[in-house]
Amino acid sequence: MDNLIFKSFFISAWLIIDGTSAFGLDLEKVVRLNNDGVAALNKGSLNLSISKLSECVELDPTYGLGVENLATAHNQRGLYRSKLKQYEDAFLDFDKAVKLSNNSASRFNRCVTALRIGNFELAYQESLRLNLEWQKGFAEIGLGHVEEGIRILKNADPPNLFSNIGLCIAYERLGKQAVSNSYKAKIKCSVHRADLVEWQKVLLPNKAKKPVR
Repeated sequence: MDNLIFKSFFISAWLIIDGTSAFGLDLEKVVRLNNDGVAALNKGSLNLSISKLSECVELDPTYGLGVENLATAHNQRGLYRSKLKQYEDAFLDFDKAVKLSNNSASRFNRCVTALRIGNFELAYQESLRLNLEWQKGFAEIGLGHVEEGIRILKNADPPNLFSNIGLCIAYERLGKQAVSNSYKAKIKCSVHRADLVEWQKVLLPNKAKKPVR
């Protein structure tokens, strides 16, 4: 009971009527910046939202709502940049979101984007943490553990687009072109065929970009 009374007294003493704290923090400004950031986010103004929310969190790093909203804004901008295939910038946004909030959605997005930019070690560790199948298989292939990647992707239940893409690339890496082509034949949609080409640039040694660490 004494502890509860102390905590209640401390909180009451910390807040004062004019909207500032006993430590000189402008609480009204913190809340206003958060609200402005959320309003900008709802309008799709991602850069403005991040600017407002970053200022909010800089003023008060303990303001949990501002921190969560800033993480959401970075995650949303990461998704937008991913659609534009700006994967390096998207990765930075997802990484920031994870460091702010550490939620599973941001971790998932960071894992996939890490694969896109060739950061296979981080993608592998994240896939283990989140229990992700095809992402782990792709990471194994990227790290050169092609047979293990094949084993993981063949165990996908049910088989899916990404398992077919991964197996197509894995068997191509092993020089088994006929088997590779059999999986490629299962990828019929032109959009998915285009995605296969993008993943080949990442996972085939002669086409892959230098891994990012």
